[in-house]
Amino acid sequence: MIAPNRRDYTGSTLFTEKELDELRSPDQHVNLNFFRKRGLELAKFIVWAVRNLGLPKEAPESGGHGGILVMGWSLGNATTMAFLT
Repeated sequence: MIAPNRRDYTGSTLFTEKELDELRSPDQHVNLNFFRKRGLELAKFIVWAVRNLGLPKEAPESGGHGGILVMGWSLGNATTMAFLT
């Protein structure tokens, strides 16, 4: 299990002032661009993890349907995290 924190969360990489300005902007297009960039950060991390950590391309017990599951964090997955614990 890999559980990265989102950017600007305690102990993680802080947002730059430019990024914070995008987030605070009243312009919806600027906000959307901010969130697209965060999505790309997550996608790049997943690609890096698959390529560099030897993650299985298929989970044997899944009948060959892949070996990666991406879940949200915090209260959105409280039940799932309790089950995994």
